[in-house]
Amino acid sequence: MSNDQGSGFEWRRKRGWLNRTIEKVEDLPYNVVSGGRPLTDSAKRKLYDDGIAGQAQILKAPSEHAVSNVQENLGHFQVKVELPDRDPYEVTITQSFRGGYESEGLKEGALIDCRVDPKNDQRVLLLAPESDERRVTGVDSSDILAKGKRATARIEQANKLKVKAPGSGDPMYELVMEMRSDAEAEPWAIRIGQRVPAGGEDLVKKGGELTVAYLEVDDGHSAAVDWPASTDGRFS
Repeated sequence: MSNDQGSGFEWRRKRGWLNRTIEKVEDLPYNVVSGGRPLTDSAKRKLYDDGIAGQAQILKAPSEHAVSNVQENLGHFQVKVELPDRDPYEVTITQSFRGGYESEGLKEGALIDCRVDPKNDQRVLLLAPESDERRVTGVDSSDILAKGKRATARIEQANKLKVKAPGSGDPMYELVMEMRSDAEAEPWAIRIGQRVPAGGEDLVKKGGELTVAYLEVDDGHSAAVDWPASTDGRFS
């Protein structure tokens, strides 16, 4: 949500020149000490407005036990950043954040938008989803595909997400599916964030069927689409 007055984050909202100047003056001592890291609203606003738009996957995040819902938190995040026309890279950053839906959106595994300082790619601002936006978690599907049992999944809903799959750049979808397996007594429903191979978007239309690997019957935490099995090897 770019410079939206309706944002739940002060530093994403439009502000006039005078208000921005007052904000910078108030934050100046903190910005000098922090070296411009995204700890204050003015530092975040500058990076949000001037930074290169990219995507980040959170590899490590502050423990839930260390997060306060009363006062602002200061946390260290290890992230993998993807920017247009360059190789992904990992970086550890320090960023302030609030408890509640902001901390919920900055958990380990989250796929989120980010901004990167054009002059210093180690300075990264993580953009937690707004309270009404879908949260997306990246799952390492290799272990699930290698060890999981197979089920037939019928697609009930397929919602394209704004983030892309790490590495491949393929589109990401939120898939709501009904699972059926000979190994289980009853069908069950799952909801997963899933990479869909570019060019294969028709495969996730409502009513379509996919082969899905799963480790246990749950709401989708241990499930991943087996694309080769679903498409006779056309997609991997």
